[in-house]
Amino acid sequence: MNESPVGGARGVADEVAPRKFTDADWRPIPRHTVRAVSTAIAFVILGGSALVWGYDELLHGAATTTAKEVPTAAPPATLTVTGPDNPFKDVFAAPTAPAPPTAPTAPTAPMAPDRETIETFVEPEGDPVTPSPTQVVTPVPERAIDDVVEDSDDPLDRIEPNIAGPTLPDFLQEPPAESVEVESGSVAQPIWLANAVPVLRIGDRPMIAIVIDDMGLDRRRSQRAVGLPGPLTLAFLAYADDLRRQTAAARAEGHELLVHVPMEPLHNAEEPVNPGPKALLVDHTRAEILDRLRWDLDRFDGYVGVNNHMGSRFTSDRRGMTIVLQELKARGLLFLDSKTSANSVGGVVAAQVGMPHIQRDVFLDNQSDPAAIAAALAAVEQRARAKGFAVAIGHPREETLNVLEAWLPTAADKGFALVPISAIMRHISPAG
Repeated sequence: MNESPVGGARGVADEVAPRKFTDADWRPIPRHTVRAVSTAIAFVILGGSALVWGYDELLHGAATTTAKEVPTAAPPATLTVTGPDNPFKDVFAAPTAPAPPTAPTAPTAPMAPDRETIETFVEPEGDPVTPSPTQVVTPVPERAIDDVVEDSDDPLDRIEPNIAGPTLPDFLQEPPAESVEVESGSVAQPIWLANAVPVLRIGDRPMIAIVIDDMGLDRRRSQRAVGLPGPLTLAFLAYADDLRRQTAAARAEGHELLVHVPMEPLHNAEEPVNPGPKALLVDHTRAEILDRLRWDLDRFDGYVGVNNHMGSRFTSDRRGMTIVLQELKARGLLFLDSKTSANSVGGVVAAQVGMPHIQRDVFLDNQSDPAAIAAALAAVEQRARAKGFAVAIGHPREETLNVLEAWLPTAADKGFALVPISAIMRHISPAG
């Protein structure tokens, strides 16, 4: 049955065919909508880029910070010194960016001490000491010879040194190849320490101090003694000529100095012995003893202490030795007892006074024979090994100088340390 297209049913072809759009169907998008969408897209792109850049910078910054905070080796210059009272706070800088430049400030003057330390030598009665002026005397024409005694069983001869004195640094704790020195403005210390010859660390080697007495009278032999390898300890007689020049030369060669003070020997009617000018005598008054002793001590400087020339009678007199040792303590000096008598009270009185002291172990040249002197040096070695140190005393005689000239270079190879007397003093009493 055929039906009309108008008002009748549609055919199959009309229901499935797609609709075609024409130009009339397209309408322009509003301008504000395009602007909004474009802005949103731009924000999305920029935001993503920012996130990627920020993450990369964060990783790079963390790596840089870690490398700065953990250096492979921290140099000393990066020390930071802080504190309002630290005098170096303006010298050292922390390892940060430099601060803006500031106007330079005037350096701070060092703080002055609260008070000046003035040492006044006072006699036991309290009277101030006035050093006597240097005097010139004519030396005796003939060199006096010490009255020598052999070691005995006397209890006094077996007394070990009992050192007491001012506090000082431990001698054997100085760094290698360095030595302790007195600096300007440092804490005051005894003269014997200030004038001590520096000695390097010696470890546990036994120490030997070689003391040469009677220096200064025989100029030729004294000069030969000065030329020996050292350090030696050279005791110059107070009444010798040109002492300042002689002692300065000895110091320049690295030797240590003592004042060799003449003291009264035991009297021998058959062979009288002359101790020399201005010797200290037992019968002298206190004032006479001090006047002569101070004259001796004013003859030169740079020494560490005193030892007795002869003195077998005077060193046995407690009264006289007390006067002498009190004066030496007041001056900050040490005392080496030559032990010319087994009855010497030098060690006992020095311990009571409270001053540094030590005594001789071996006389080298009681007999002026090379074989006897060599045997004495062997005894010195034995004594040093037994107690850690030994003090030997000899004289500027040809035989003694010849033997020492051969022996001194061998001491180190035998395991000994050749030292000045002050080194043994410090070893005996590290507290001074």
